[in-house]
Amino acid sequence: MTTDFTAEAERLTEVCRGIFEDESKWIAADGYPHSLALCIIDSIFSTGSHYNSGINVVTEYRAHRRPATGLRRSDPRRSMT
Repeated sequence: MTTDFTAEAERLTEVCRGIFEDESKWIAADGYPHSLALCIIDSIFSTGSHYNSGINVVTEYRAHRRPATGLRRSDPRRSMT
């Protein structure tokens, strides 16, 4: 099964490279490399017409999680699950 998934991932990668062409022109998103939860929240709420509302949801989520993690309030892009 892993082999099948790997082959599919490689095929998808090639198709995407064909569509988006020159990798040097790709936009690199900051994202949340250490938080799948924040990636999902950002993805869902970023589909609206106002990106700031997505940032507000991320900020509220972090405020909710802060007591459990002990992290301080900071930039909305800083990772915290």
